[in-house]
Amino acid sequence: PAKNNIIVPLDEKTVKIMPPDGVYGHRKSVSAMDDKIYTFDKVFTSNSSQEDIYEYVADHVLETIRGYNTTIFAYGATGSGKSFT
Repeated sequence: PAKNNIIVPLDEKTVKIMPPDGVYGHRKSVSAMDDKIYTFDKVFTSNSSQEDIYEYVADHVLETIRGYNTTIFAYGATGSGKSFT
């Protein structure tokens, strides 16, 4: 991973979140700042196209319209296209 990446996809369902550079230097205890690993139903990378995302979430959107509870969690930088996609 690049030096400044704090969120790194490990596979199609898992991401690792690491503290930014320099965070450890000012803490006596680093347990709260250890790398964290989270697993989701699906993780899209920055290389994913809108078509890739649409193909995966379309059924979830339809289920929401039918009255089922669903969650689509979109994380990314401001202006990266989360709402547009």
